[in-house]
Amino acid sequence: MPFTAGQKVRVSQLNELGGSGGGGGSAPLPTGGYAHMTGDVIVTNSTTLVEATGLTFDLSASATYVFHGWLLYTALDGGDIKIQPGAPSGATGYWSLYGAPVGQEPVAGNEWINYNDFFAGDLSTSQTSTGGGASNYMVLKMEGYITTTDAGECQVQVAQNTADATPTVLRAGSWLRMARVV
Repeated sequence: MPFTAGQKVRVSQLNELGGSGGGGGSAPLPTGGYAHMTGDVIVTNSTTLVEATGLTFDLSASATYVFHGWLLYTALDGGDIKIQPGAPSGATGYWSLYGAPVGQEPVAGNEWINYNDFFAGDLSTSQTSTGGGASNYMVLKMEGYITTTDAGECQVQVAQNTADATPTVLRAGSWLRMARVV
C-alpha cells in the first residue's frame, strides 16, 4: 500500500502494514511492525548466541529499516548478558545498546542509573551489559538501522557474556519495533 507525501493516513491503513502480532512463535512480520516475547529465553553456561523467540522480522531485499526495542532480563554479575541483532547476508548498519556496562557496581540503594551508557557497533558486533542478580530485573534499550541487499530475517540473539551456571534470562514482555523507511 504506497503512500504519497502529505497524504492523510488512517490508523487502519498503518495496521495493514504489519503493525501487530509477530511475537511469541507466530510467523515473522513481513515489512516491520511490533514483535514481543511471550516466553522467557534461558541461557545457562553458554556464550553462544541463540534466537530470542518472538523477536523476529522478515526483511525485504534492497531496503532500509530502523528499529528500537526494550529488553527485560535477569543475570548474575559474572554471567552478564550479550545481545546481537542477526541480519540477512550482506546487510549493513549500526546499532546501539543502552544499559549498565559489564563490571560496574551500583551505588548504595541499587541506583544503576549512574552507570548507564550507550554502546554502538556494526551489525556483526555483539554488545554486553552487566547482570544485577538472578532476581533483580534489568532493562536494555536497543536501536539502530539495517540496510539489506538480500531478503532475510532480522532475529535478536542472546547469550551470556561469560559462561555461568546461573541462568541469564531474557524475559517475556521484551519487545522490538521495526519500520521500513526506504
